[in-house]
Amino acid sequence: MRLFKLLVGCAAFISIGSTAMGSALADTFALVNINQQALFFNQINEGAQKAADAAGAKLVIFNANNVPSAQNDAIETYITQKVDGIILVAIDVNGVKPAITAAKAAGIPVSPSMRRSLTATMFPSSVSTTPRPAWISANSTPIM
Repeated sequence: MRLFKLLVGCAAFISIGSTAMGSALADTFALVNINQQALFFNQINEGAQKAADAAGAKLVIFNANNVPSAQNDAIETYITQKVDGIILVAIDVNGVKPAITAAKAAGIPVSPSMRRSLTATMFPSSVSTTPRPAWISANSTPIM
């Protein structure tokens, strides 16, 4: 059930971003994942790719190979590449705070795969106060 909610959240994040942008070019989203050894993370990759394909968006997937600092570096790279949104499956939420803050400053939304209460605890100034459609999963709340 948790995987289903996460994939629904990824799909919602990608489709909302793609629709809201309304550009002639395909929107590009980044999925920063923990690893590609565990089936769970591979299922996240597959579900997010299907959602991106259905929305007509491009999805780039980063495999951190269980290295927390690699996730921070990847987010910084995606900020430089000006992706339209980042989906984050964090290894160390404290380790990615600087990159998430930089993404926010660059106007790039980040959607973590964690519960809203944890998101509010870890990133209190970043939690969106904008009302969300009911169909967006509480486990995948955009924080920017």
